[in-house]
Amino acid sequence: MKEISASELTKYAINYLSIHNVVWRQNNIHTPGRKFIGMKGLPDIIGYSKRGGHAVYCEVKKIGDKISQDQKEFLTYAEQSGCIVYIAHEIDGNPILSKWQEYDKG
Repeated sequence: MKEISASELTKYAINYLSIHNVVWRQNNIHTPGRKFIGMKGLPDIIGYSKRGGHAVYCEVKKIGDKISQDQKEFLTYAEQSGCIVYIAHEIDGNPILSKWQEYDKG
């Protein structure tokens, strides 16, 4: 069984989430020689719902990737604040979106 790449998971999540939301890939990458000024823990995909205007966040995690403490804190606080929060990952070689509260945060 072929492992799904982070890029494939991201495309899957954006396509799925775009049905009811406006979402985009958020680049939050450290650039050598520049001081990091972004927000730590910000998910890979961000946006808002087309109805209701709720913020939408989705972190992409391929097999073997771990959620950092900054990501856990951001996603937990966002969900507690009424945002829609997902994790894009794979199960048995299939891409899937799980709601943050249902995802194994281990």
